[in-house]
Amino acid sequence: MSRASVRGRLKLGKWDLKVLLEVLVFGEEYKPFQVAKRMVLTKYGLLGTSKDRVFTAFLYNIWRLQGLIDKIICQVLGINVDKLHPWLRALLRLYTYQKLWAHKEHPDMTEWIEKYAPKVLREKASQGELVLWERYKGRLRRRKPPIDAVEEKFLVSRFIYEKLVAFIGRRETENLLSFLRDWVPPIPLRVNVLKASVEEVLEELKSLGVRAWRSQRCPVTVFAERGFDIKRLKALQEGKVIVQDEPSAIASIILNPKPGETVVDLCAAPGGKTTHLAELMAGKGVIYAFDIYPDRMERLKEVVRRHGVDTVVEPIMADGRQAPKLLGEEVADKVLVDPPCSSTGTIAKNPDVRWRINQEDLQKITQQQEQLLEAGIRLARPGGLILYTVCSLFREEGEDIVKRVLLKHPEVELVKLDKPYTQSPVLPGTMRAWPHKHQVTGFYYALLRKKA
Repeated sequence: MSRASVRGRLKLGKWDLKVLLEVLVFGEEYKPFQVAKRMVLTKYGLLGTSKDRVFTAFLYNIWRLQGLIDKIICQVLGINVDKLHPWLRALLRLYTYQKLWAHKEHPDMTEWIEKYAPKVLREKASQGELVLWERYKGRLRRRKPPIDAVEEKFLVSRFIYEKLVAFIGRRETENLLSFLRDWVPPIPLRVNVLKASVEEVLEELKSLGVRAWRSQRCPVTVFAERGFDIKRLKALQEGKVIVQDEPSAIASIILNPKPGETVVDLCAAPGGKTTHLAELMAGKGVIYAFDIYPDRMERLKEVVRRHGVDTVVEPIMADGRQAPKLLGEEVADKVLVDPPCSSTGTIAKNPDVRWRINQEDLQKITQQQEQLLEAGIRLARPGGLILYTVCSLFREEGEDIVKRVLLKHPEVELVKLDKPYTQSPVLPGTMRAWPHKHQVTGFYYALLRKKA
């Protein structure tokens, strides 16, 4: 049986196409996509192989271009991609990327997809999907659909682009998006100082041949160059480090919980900030950790155990907005409100974020965020602190919410933040970490104090 060859050395057959499409299908259901990819490739024994490297490059580019690709599919086929069978949708995304972006570098991949696609569809879909596949293939050969120039240049939706222009202006937006288009962020690791020192972690990374360095802003953050198997890091398995962005670690340091205090974490899973708060409390006091998702809560419990802070953290499976009813009001010294958000600050490491947010979703998210912040205010005792954070680039999820809440709640006041990042351009006293200025995930912070 003849098989396609990538760059003349990698042999690919039907089984390989099925695996690649399975990653795309599973990646729609399971987030983040990197984990979905790793799970499927591990299942088929491909993780770390030469095929893994080629597949990862294809998958990452498909996810980066997904919004453009989906528009093209809709234009060519006249059908919304969401209405397509998952396996056909995955196939059309792969084929569109190959034909319009990768064909010059990998011409043999086009032949490989066209040869084995019908066989995979017969197994995974129906005759109707085969008909749509043949129709799409023929139409795409005949014409290249128009592509939004802004979306193709910056690899984000027009919606994100226009939101940012309205917030920080066109020049700053294009500087930010140009940086995010090309930036490959290092792996950020936060050291659990109850179990290890920064020096110890750096030494282990060095012994593995990994280039690593300290953060200049966060005393417990280490950066490691990408390209190594993080599972080889014993410190990770032993709870001495956790993968966590520098701005996330900074959040817990800003809130600064003390040993013996009562802390509420309203959206705690999967546990990165919760464990850091517990470490700062030296294992003394209590953290009520709320979350509504069973799988994420199980992950939190496992992370808490591994980090050795399970005596401090009390997981509560409930919506954080119900916390004042469950715990009572004015019971907490410190409250962390880190609600679900658009995740637009994480675009560099989560390329699917570039396309998925829209106005309807944003309105739903901001309503929930504001309600969670108000719950946090009710929980804080007089003199207590409430830290509101989101990994979003949108003012709608940050400054606009805080402004409304301050007007509605005269019992709270802003505590000025301006380090280690920069003050917000529209609400001084609150702070933003910008990817293009600070080389980190985009993040927003507002620290509130309930007046005594």
